[in-house]
Amino acid sequence: MAASPREPDAQPSTDGPPAPLPAPSAMETTYRGNCHCAAFVYEVWLPPIHSALECRCAMCHRKGYLWNLVGGGRRHVEVVTGTWEDLARFVPNALPRSRPRSWDVRALQGIDTWTITKVPYACPAADAPAAPAVHAGPLPAAAPGDGGHKLHTGSCHCGAVTVALASKPLDATYADRTVDCNCSVCVRNGYVWAYPRKEHVVLGSGAAPCSSSSSSSTTTTTTTTTTGGGGGGIGRYHFSHHVLNKTFCAACGVCLTNEWADRGEEELRALGAPVPTPAWVAELMAPLHPVNLRVFPGVNLAGMKPPFRIKGATEVPPAYVNP
Repeated sequence: MAASPREPDAQPSTDGPPAPLPAPSAMETTYRGNCHCAAFVYEVWLPPIHSALECRCAMCHRKGYLWNLVGGGRRHVEVVTGTWEDLARFVPNALPRSRPRSWDVRALQGIDTWTITKVPYACPAADAPAAPAVHAGPLPAAAPGDGGHKLHTGSCHCGAVTVALASKPLDATYADRTVDCNCSVCVRNGYVWAYPRKEHVVLGSGAAPCSSSSSSSTTTTTTTTTTGGGGGGIGRYHFSHHVLNKTFCAACGVCLTNEWADRGEEELRALGAPVPTPAWVAELMAPLHPVNLRVFPGVNLAGMKPPFRIKGATEVPPAYVNP
């Protein structure tokens, strides 16, 4: 629900609220879409979706957007839950009374993003050189050169949040597993995960760097934010078992890592999580700090071995219920 890749600087219209939707034509299908926490739910009428455009610009690549472009603007959409103003709080480009002409297929229910055809999109911004990420914070404990590791730095789109990773080269020689999961949150954000140990990863936010070994002091069932410089900061989204924080930039929304939350049973109960956490989950995930490879400008995902596909939507309980 962001501005179309064709019009990244589109301004809001002034024509007031949209008129009621006409009946969909025989050539259209009603799709329902939503954010993961269900604060914003909408329906849109589109021709059946069998393909999507994959833009290579710095923003679309980091967020993993898969675009469906349509003409006609807002007469094709109806808000079911939330408001345009609510959406604008989370997606800065989705201004009130804007006219969406593109839809992120990842946010639509019932779309298998593994099987649809992905068509490269020739966005004019895609050929702009990626700005180097200037990491704001200490470096990982594992020094470059340790076990063949080198330093990789990445960032969100606006640069308010950075990540430093000590890892083997992230190229065709990288033999460790990477993952593309289709669970409810991973499919919406298009993550491509790598699984370094937590001492190999450091997040930074302006003047307030956050080491992967630290834990958030305040939690909610949705997000928490540690304010950093530049009006951004590290947001943390957690749900279901509440043992993992999906970290993201509170300014531009790009997701960076998946940190172990290390919450006690009392706190987990207060969040409505099942306790105790299965022992195997802690044994597997607590030593790690997975990173989203999309946020590293120097990494060519197409040049690495294909990620392993995990069917999180059907094989990792509890099942997500679409609103």
